[in-house]
Amino acid sequence: MPVEYQSSSRFASPDVKRERLFVLSGGRQPTALFSILKANMSKTTIRDANVIHLVDAIATDVGLLIVPFSKYQGSNVGMAFALGGVAGGLGEAVASKINTVMASRNYDRLRAKEFAKPREISDIYAHRGEFLPADEITQLERPQAHTIQFWCRGIRYTLAEKSADFESFKKWQEDAALVRRELDGGPPNAGIASLLEWGQRTVEQTPPWVDAALREIAVGELDNRGRTIVTSAGVRIASALMKKLRTKSGNDAEHVVGMLQSCIRRRAVVFAIASAVSLLLALIFLSLVLAFSPFQTPSQPNDWIGAVSLFPLVVSPFFSIGFGIAALWVYLKSR
Repeated sequence: MPVEYQSSSRFASPDVKRERLFVLSGGRQPTALFSILKANMSKTTIRDANVIHLVDAIATDVGLLIVPFSKYQGSNVGMAFALGGVAGGLGEAVASKINTVMASRNYDRLRAKEFAKPREISDIYAHRGEFLPADEITQLERPQAHTIQFWCRGIRYTLAEKSADFESFKKWQEDAALVRRELDGGPPNAGIASLLEWGQRTVEQTPPWVDAALREIAVGELDNRGRTIVTSAGVRIASALMKKLRTKSGNDAEHVVGMLQSCIRRRAVVFAIASAVSLLLALIFLSLVLAFSPFQTPSQPNDWIGAVSLFPLVVSPFFSIGFGIAALWVYLKSR
């Protein structure tokens, strides 16, 4: 099946991503220089474990735009041979080949649809993909021929394609990083989404627009849009911004930190309520099991109530503990 790579998250909506791009690019529209087409890309994230993405890697003057079009599961032929013998290994090899062919066809179809007309980098990024600032790309390596490996924001990326030239890519990264470091611009109307994106930057740089955005946000309170953006961005991103703001002096930064804490702790409250409800349900099911015990003899007409209550009785405490841990983790992140 084709993969659209579009998120329902407010933080990943097209209008918000256009604003965030100016943070990543230093306040300018990126200009495409060259592309690595139909590259096999893998990432060291839990969600992308053993997943190969078919992407276009577009090198611009300030960063790398990765545009994914399709994906497929990586092959586990060795494990299949170990577990299922020759038949298992051959079956896995055939299935892997079919998945690769289908992913390639999906890539061709979606790319032809997306690039039927010339498009700006900002428009491509707004609807699909991720932008990696050149000054945050580090540890470039060539693990094998036609393969480029690098790190960005704690994630290892691996690009493999016959046209991928490591030396050219390394030279591009060095030049683009110098250009990006000289830029200190930002979005025309920087808001909370811009600050959240700046909070993820791994370079020690506080451009002038940050203080202006803090002053504007601190004057009032976050509206519904702002709170939704913070919530959809997630606890990790919001806590990264709070960590940066705590290093800054001034009431504006403190006030914005307080706003972020309020948004995050609302999620902690939701988890705490879910934990309490799960615990309450466990007590209700326990009372039903005790009242209509399915183990008593002789059996009673309503013993089925106790039998049906056994499973939710066992499961509910685990949900309660899980939600409780989540509530505690979110609360600690907000401190």
